[in-house]
Amino acid sequence: MPQPRPLPADFAAAYRERMAEFGFSEKPAAEWDDKAPSFSAKILQPSPYADAFIAQMHLRPGDTLLDVGCGPGTLALRLAPKVQRLYGLDYSSGMLRCLESNAQAAGLANITPIHLSKEDSWHNVPVCDIVVSSRSGLDRDLAALFAKLSAHARRSVYFTILADGHFNPPQISRLLGQERSPYPGYIYALNILYQMGYDPTLSYITTPGRLADCTQLPDFLQRMAAAYGTLTPEHTRLLTQFFHRHHSQFAEAPFAMKWALLSWDTEAAA
Repeated sequence: MPQPRPLPADFAAAYRERMAEFGFSEKPAAEWDDKAPSFSAKILQPSPYADAFIAQMHLRPGDTLLDVGCGPGTLALRLAPKVQRLYGLDYSSGMLRCLESNAQAAGLANITPIHLSKEDSWHNVPVCDIVVSSRSGLDRDLAALFAKLSAHARRSVYFTILADGHFNPPQISRLLGQERSPYPGYIYALNILYQMGYDPTLSYITTPGRLADCTQLPDFLQRMAAAYGTLTPEHTRLLTQFFHRHHSQFAEAPFAMKWALLSWDTEAAA
């Protein structure tokens, strides 16, 4: 077992407190069920994120792999040909149905779906050589999740978290006078792992943000209403100006999403 190491602050407790302040709870599985078809429709599109993630992995012939929060198979379909057996775990039955359909269409017979959440008991989940948890949502207790991931990985864990804790561009929140505190970012995760006795490797993956494909003003305003609530005439005026000034940059760095990829060796810590 890894040996815990002290830091001046307890980052595991600080993370839990921050998430409690946000009133965090998992989205109902039904919400992800509804989104599954649209997510699955993009599964065959090029994914610089998936390519960058997999490029950081160290796989061996005969490996088994557990993909936590697998969705419709963004990583699973790309990783399955490289491993002996892959288990895709998700709490959305809709996502798992898409995973099975996509695997069948790709001729992959080594993917096994597991219908569980991250917080359920994993008593019957196989221990694998590699565990990945990629963009799999927020968590109430990151230390508890890391313990669970590590306990199911014979060799290594790969995990991504938003680097700065912002899902939506903070420029827009400030513009509307609705600036929101970011969720706890990667620095919490890094220090939690250190406190748990692991020495994580850190790298970054930058991807186009949520507005990258937003090229028309009506679509932009609709998305802003969904994110911030009913727009006042003043909000609409400010957002219209913002769109015309910045929409050509929506796929570029100022509006990109930066993911921190943390990986750690469970074999050395055993």
